[in-house]
Amino acid sequence: QLKVESSKINSLEERTRELQTLYEKEKCHNEQNNLELDSCGVSLKKAKTHRESLEKQLKVLVKENKHFQRRLATEMREKMNLRASLHLERESRNKATQARIDLLAEYLKENELKNQGN
Repeated sequence: QLKVESSKINSLEERTRELQTLYEKEKCHNEQNNLELDSCGVSLKKAKTHRESLEKQLKVLVKENKHFQRRLATEMREKMNLRASLHLERESRNKATQARIDLLAEYLKENELKNQGN
């Protein structure tokens, strides 16, 4: 009976060593997983910070874009107004020039008639 008990004790001790070894392996594995999770956490924090930075930059760019669009619209309206004014000025000058040409032609015609009469 002692032999049987001794054998059981030896078997239990062996099983305890196996379990202790498994426990140590599992403990190392868990520590490794925790390190990887910590690393992922750091990476996630960096990614979040980077995303927030990009979002701030995007907001600034959107604001600047709106400002430049308004400025462009204003400049385009001013350019259209200047073109319209220039067109009116050219028409006015063309009419004045044509009137002078017509007067000069009339003067030349009258002068020619006077010269023919003499």
